[in-house]
Amino acid sequence: MTIMYNIIEIDIKILDFLGEGLNLKNKSAFAGVMGVGYALLFYFLLVYGIDEMNYGAFAAFTIVYIIVEHFGIKSDGVDFNLTSVFALAMFLMYGIVPTLLMAFIGVMVYYAVYKRKMLLSLFYGSKVSIIYSLSAMAFYLAGAHIGKFYSGQLKGILAFVIANRLAEDILCYVEYVLFNRHVHLDHFFGSEKLKALIGLISIPCALLIANVYFDMTTFYFLSMLAAILLLAYNFHTLSNLMYANKKLQALYNMVSIINSRLDVHQVGEAIIDAIREVVNFSGIVIFLKRNDMDDLEIVAWDIGDQDRYCDMKVMMDKRFVEYVLHMEEPTIIDCLDDKNGFCCDYFDFNSCMVVPLQQDMETIGAIILFQDYENSFTQDNLKIVSMISKQAAIALFNAKLYREMTQKSIMDPMTKLYNRRYFTDVLNDVIEICKKEGLNVSLIMIDIDYFKRVNDTYGHLIGDDVLKELANRIKMCLRNDDIVARYGGEEFVVVLPAVDEKQAYNIAERIRVEIESKPFNTRIGELNITVSAGVCEYPAKADSLERLIANADRALYMAKAGGRNRVVIYEHI
Repeated sequence: MTIMYNIIEIDIKILDFLGEGLNLKNKSAFAGVMGVGYALLFYFLLVYGIDEMNYGAFAAFTIVYIIVEHFGIKSDGVDFNLTSVFALAMFLMYGIVPTLLMAFIGVMVYYAVYKRKMLLSLFYGSKVSIIYSLSAMAFYLAGAHIGKFYSGQLKGILAFVIANRLAEDILCYVEYVLFNRHVHLDHFFGSEKLKALIGLISIPCALLIANVYFDMTTFYFLSMLAAILLLAYNFHTLSNLMYANKKLQALYNMVSIINSRLDVHQVGEAIIDAIREVVNFSGIVIFLKRNDMDDLEIVAWDIGDQDRYCDMKVMMDKRFVEYVLHMEEPTIIDCLDDKNGFCCDYFDFNSCMVVPLQQDMETIGAIILFQDYENSFTQDNLKIVSMISKQAAIALFNAKLYREMTQKSIMDPMTKLYNRRYFTDVLNDVIEICKKEGLNVSLIMIDIDYFKRVNDTYGHLIGDDVLKELANRIKMCLRNDDIVARYGGEEFVVVLPAVDEKQAYNIAERIRVEIESKPFNTRIGELNITVSAGVCEYPAKADSLERLIANADRALYMAKAGGRNRVVIYEHI
């Protein structure tokens, strides 16, 4: 155990030195996996040694292993390959130590040299050590022995393949949790049929390689390796075709969905779903630029299982936003830090891919994908998201335009409140809902006292200032479910669902006091303003929408007739 702790301590120091984007929690888990893998490798090396290994065959197998590692197979966001065929063959020929060394060296060389990801090479090297150590143990526990094939060996080979599959799935799951990658469990386990098929194929292939090695010449042995390589290449080519088809299908599905939706946020969610089908990410943000360059609208986001969740705007400061919005081409940022404006204190992301959303040669927003570790996105990822972004930009632009046009049709441009037409429609809907639920509805009608005098004395611009400030003060006094609208001129209405007339009176009085208690700031100075209000309740004091509005208006008239700056509840006459 002391040796294990020492190995883990060394691993943590290595991770600190490499510094490739792991937080303290992930470093500990990462080092734990690496410690177990290296401990198993060193244990078997010390116990069994490498005296009986054929170095020529070992070199040939290692080279082939590296090549096959490159011929990966993509399936639902999970990558795997046919290296298990050569690992099983090597194990049957020479046992556990050469198998571990071949897999360890092959993986390390592939990720460190070809992929240039040193941290991943250390992790995957320890990972294959654990997988094949457990597989070998299962083989021996089944009572089988290595060497030329005999009938009793089949049980051990099956145990080797099953243990290999289970160990790889468990460690893959640990990997995805460790890196917070977005691969859903249905996708993860959806690849099991193909993995099981490859596991079954590996048995006869490995047996054939091993027995050709034992019984035939080197020429036949090398020919067999070449044949297996060709098989791996064919699987790789087929996988790429299937993956390309999947990308096109994701794009088609996204276009079909977003063209049928006109809500900006629904369009954004559909875009994220499409990207998730073809690219692994730990976080994603889609935002649109408002008219003000510094103001962003986050239309959709998904930051996975991050421990610290906050407003998405916090993660990107002004420098980062300006950098993104001035970007003309899709870009991969392999290392994120505070220097490029990313708020690293809130999230553990360490690399990102930025794809501008452009409409008519103008950047209207961006899609930003994040990963927890550095150097994680590829040019292939960039191409597919760029392709999706072209359709996404059109759909988001149209949805935003539709929303703006809709808002203009229902909003009063001066006060930014709902207009009279929308008020009538929504009041009718509220009455119908409350009628079904057996609830009441109250209506407040508000009018500014002596507003004509304000306009005549100070001009309409000052009157407009008063109307805007009044609208803001009314909204401050209401709940989220309450609806306020400009009814016309200096008149305002407030719809209060599930509120009786006494409660409505108190709300109206609160509005009146709020307006009277503080002077209004205008461009010529402060003005004292008061309002009068009338209150009516449905269905107690009105049996229809029209009667409710008429009675509230009558109560308002009574408030004005009674001296203004007061609230009156409608009473039957």
